[in-house]
Amino acid sequence: MSISFKQVATIVVSVAVILAVGMVVMQDEVVVAKHLWFYDLNTCELFVADGQAVPPIAAPSDSGGKESGVLANVIRIDGEDEQRVVFLQSFTPEAKLSRIAYLRNKADTNANNGTIDAGVLIAAPPAKPGDPITWFALRSPQGAAVLMRVSALTGPKTYQTCLPP
Repeated sequence: MSISFKQVATIVVSVAVILAVGMVVMQDEVVVAKHLWFYDLNTCELFVADGQAVPPIAAPSDSGGKESGVLANVIRIDGEDEQRVVFLQSFTPEAKLSRIAYLRNKADTNANNGTIDAGVLIAAPPAKPGDPITWFALRSPQGAAVLMRVSALTGPKTYQTCLPP
């Protein structure tokens, strides 16, 4: 399987978008994304949550301490009205704990960064509620393939990342 320049460029841009959103969320000086889109795995619907929430989080359909809310990367293709969820993002349990610890004590900005980076998970959204979801490490070939969904969905058109109002 060969990868074209366009596919490599799409991966690079997608990773840059993820890192940019991550930096917005991680930097206490930047207050750009106060809220982010999250995705309810039970209903396949978007909901808005605090930009510093660390997925998985409780979703509107959850009860009994269940956490089915994950971060959603939402785009709008230029010339279209519809917003599309292109991929989902969550953390391993270890990375989630490290991320929460980081948010509570930002004095040591390098603390647990390796655990957090290694624990970022990515998945394509399911077609309908109940469909299985396969999570991959962001920095894996399978994770790169999930990121390439952006190129498959947009084709040659440009797109904007959508934040909640």
